[in-house]
Amino acid sequence: MSDNLSRSYIGSVVLGLALAGGAGLCLYLLMRKEEDWEGEVQGGVTSRQVAIDVKIPRDMVGVVIGRQGSNIREIQAKTETRIHFRDELETEQFRVACIRGLPDDAQLAEILIHQTISQQPRVETLTMYVPGRAVGRIIGRGGESVKEIQRVSRCMVDIDRGASLEEMKKIVLQGSREEIIMAKELIEDIVKEEAMMWSGGCCSRPPRIKNIRPAIVDISSDAEEEKLEDKKEEMKTEIQNHCIEVLDKVEATEVPLNASIYEADQLPMRNIFDSHCHIDFILDRKVRNPAIRTYSRLVEEYPAMHHQKLEGFITNYCDPSTWPELGTAPPAMLSSAWVTQGLSVHYTVGCHPHFAEQLLREGAMEALESLLVEGRGRGCVAVGECGLDCSRKNGADMDIQIEAFKLQVALALKLDLPLVLHIRDAEKEGLAVLESCGLPGTWPVHRHCWNDSWVRCQAWLDLFPGSVVGMTGLVTYRQAEQAREVARLLPLDRLVLETDAPYFRPQYSGVLPWDGLKFAHPVQVASVAAMIAEVRGVSLEEVLARCRENVARVYRIPVTGQRREAVNAVEDIIEDLINSVSDDVKTEAEHTELKRLNDSESDIGGQRKKLKTVVDHLITQDLNCQAEPFTPGAAEHSLLPECEVGIKSETGIRQGTHELAASQQEEFSLRMIGYEVPCEVYVSALCSPGEFWVQKIGPMSVDLDQLIQQMTKYYSEEANQKCLSVTSVDIGDIVVCRFGTEDSFFRARVVEVKESHGCNSLSVDVYFVDYGDYQLKSINEIYKIRTEFMKLKFQAIQCSLAHIRPETGEDWSEDACDKFEMLTGCDRGKVLWARVVGYQASGVPWVELVDSGRRQTSLAQELVRVGVARWVEIEK
Repeated sequence: MSDNLSRSYIGSVVLGLALAGGAGLCLYLLMRKEEDWEGEVQGGVTSRQVAIDVKIPRDMVGVVIGRQGSNIREIQAKTETRIHFRDELETEQFRVACIRGLPDDAQLAEILIHQTISQQPRVETLTMYVPGRAVGRIIGRGGESVKEIQRVSRCMVDIDRGASLEEMKKIVLQGSREEIIMAKELIEDIVKEEAMMWSGGCCSRPPRIKNIRPAIVDISSDAEEEKLEDKKEEMKTEIQNHCIEVLDKVEATEVPLNASIYEADQLPMRNIFDSHCHIDFILDRKVRNPAIRTYSRLVEEYPAMHHQKLEGFITNYCDPSTWPELGTAPPAMLSSAWVTQGLSVHYTVGCHPHFAEQLLREGAMEALESLLVEGRGRGCVAVGECGLDCSRKNGADMDIQIEAFKLQVALALKLDLPLVLHIRDAEKEGLAVLESCGLPGTWPVHRHCWNDSWVRCQAWLDLFPGSVVGMTGLVTYRQAEQAREVARLLPLDRLVLETDAPYFRPQYSGVLPWDGLKFAHPVQVASVAAMIAEVRGVSLEEVLARCRENVARVYRIPVTGQRREAVNAVEDIIEDLINSVSDDVKTEAEHTELKRLNDSESDIGGQRKKLKTVVDHLITQDLNCQAEPFTPGAAEHSLLPECEVGIKSETGIRQGTHELAASQQEEFSLRMIGYEVPCEVYVSALCSPGEFWVQKIGPMSVDLDQLIQQMTKYYSEEANQKCLSVTSVDIGDIVVCRFGTEDSFFRARVVEVKESHGCNSLSVDVYFVDYGDYQLKSINEIYKIRTEFMKLKFQAIQCSLAHIRPETGEDWSEDACDKFEMLTGCDRGKVLWARVVGYQASGVPWVELVDSGRRQTSLAQELVRVGVARWVEIEK
């Protein structure tokens, strides 16, 4: 107030001195305006902006800002203010946020900032102590277990790491009360498992299970087990080759291995199929981990994204800035999944209307056409998603959107590919574009993510009878009555299921276990199907089956099992081929299957070419049901790479140990061999560069982790051990035992049986079929295997490193083996790319191994560079 009076007094004096001049009048007006403004400020009616400084504790700055600035942007939008930090005023305890805007707006923004801070849970600290022997299990391999505990609970975990296993170790938990409780429960679960299974010694190597995720992998509680007990059928006797027979009824504490309260687990068929998702968006926008750049790594990191009833998905590349690299079909993100047997993985390429401007840049359309052409037959099935979007979220000019849309429709017509359409709040404009492009009504079209009325949906269906309409997790939202009406009335033969992952996470329980994730993923399409089944009054199985048939029709992706006639043709040719060769080759063929025949030393001439032609066409048919009818000998294909023969195999005294039945042994798929597509692997065991074992990364490794957890839980029960103990075994038997002093139980194959020196018990040499290791065990450490544990194929694949041989002689030096072990990161979870280039006469594949890091180092070339190996070209 005193400042106002002084300004008024000075103004009057100056006015009196300059009253006769024009300058005096101007000065008077300026001073009067200043006085009026200050009066308006006090009255709260000024239109001028003010600045308010707000002190924010340093540990709360991130909360105020939010992820990628989301919180502070929301405050600015609500109050119409601008907020920035004044670095020159910050201290060790505080940072200063400057709010600029109208007085009322600035005050409201200040209030919202204080509310944001006050609403944060109070950070507490809890100190707990655990046995030293449990610390390694809590931390996990490479810190994976403790990182997962922190990720799931959002609680900071600080572990006292020491050398002694006998001392109690301190763990400090820091977070909100709820976060601390969850972290404490997860740690206590691990400690209980350790106390139950620990045998008194420490592990000589890191734990084999790569994923210990109690908050994600659903384990039924005791109460649930009791509920399921009445529903369990009596276990039937199954006798498998080289497996110790399991009794009809086991008088022991049983674990309900296959029983489940979730609908998806009880589905009779493997036909959960997501027709539209964005795996690249999950990686780039949700996970944001530079080490996880592929679907297989994603599934291994988040096991809930894998389900045994998931048949496959179609992922859409719709942002030109993240399109696949030219010349890499299928894209590196999908290649491991694409060559995984039993998983139907496909993709589309196009330009979303949000990114329409990028498609009009020089060379973009040419790149799009190249990606579609080179991806055909290698997973690429359609153009899109493309279309028009007039919603407030899209800032692209409508004329640019229309031009980009027309170009993509024309390209789909040119290449005879289906279309994936995104049309939002632009129905009239979208139909006009399709009409101007001359798109036939019978053209295969996927109208993605329908979010309009049933009346408009009917009109669309009438105009385009060849199209299908996609329903997302939106139908599960409480307020989405319109979407549920469409789902109820839409004919089942015109409906496809989609998640649009990572968006529209379904809000429907009872179909899948809680997964702890904050984004949608392909498996959750089962929840979408369940809601549609509910509103239509039909079964979940019917919705999944009918929608899968619609995907097959529109995208030309055959339903699994529809290629039986092609399989029969292959089997007939194999039989003719086997009958045409000598007896010794016949024996080899019976043991090493289709691809081994290609390495036969016998001259089988055109028969081998015919066989390769059939196989290639079979794979093509799996991707494109519109392929020309197959006629043996109608097309010529190059042979698979052949390797040098006569090179001594390094299998040593255990030669023949790994000639496992084809139905039980995991192998590299025909796609991987025929199309030379690499996949991601771990090296699980090795003897030398000429003899090592790999595990494929992805769904199979998740299944293996879960299998080992189930076996460990079952065989850790003393009653079960007593019931399933053995007194004798035969060579070739599949058994269960621990590896060294590890806690977990693993599957193994008996290699040799001999009497122990100085005692009456037997010693058994076993080969761990999922890892490739050997170990000598006492007979009382071995148990019969339950048939439930034989359903997963043996995961260890024996390989030899291609292109190299020992620097001198035929045996690998100790230095070469050490360097190879270091490069592979054997049993440390290092990810490598493996590409099959041929097969030895024994059936062991020659593979190229490449480091998955930025340098993309070839392991063979590195061994040559350091002087422990020599390069050998493989003749084709």
